[in-house]
Amino acid sequence: MLLNVFTFQGCDGSVLFNSTLGKPAKKDHPANNPSLRGFEVIDEAKVQIEAICPKTLSYADIVAFAARDSAFMIGGINYALPAGRRDGRVSLSDDIPQNLPASFLNATQLEDNFARKGLSRDKMVTLSGAHSIGVSHCSSFSSRL
Repeated sequence: MLLNVFTFQGCDGSVLFNSTLGKPAKKDHPANNPSLRGFEVIDEAKVQIEAICPKTLSYADIVAFAARDSAFMIGGINYALPAGRRDGRVSLSDDIPQNLPASFLNATQLEDNFARKGLSRDKMVTLSGAHSIGVSHCSSFSSRL
């Protein structure tokens, strides 16, 4: 799930930010909450990395590496992934609708949505297939049953 979210939200780590008074963050948008979780694992990885190598690896890199390593552990998918992503500085719930594809889109709409992000049909299938790893909530698909 994190792989998909970070690909569509720019992979800048800003989905990890907490909401502040009057400014709901990306992680609290209904498209991400309650499905997107595990933030404490990313936070702990960051703490451990900072203790050894301060100010070297961003949250965005940690999440990208976690997604890559998870894909490898679950299905043997292995790919090179350079570091160097920068963390975002702002996280706004209002950014979600134009950056994450809605769960009710049909195949043509999904292709168009991914193409606007510069992603091919192959990448669409790969990222969409990543949803088969993890958990989904009834509200995400019950209208299609």
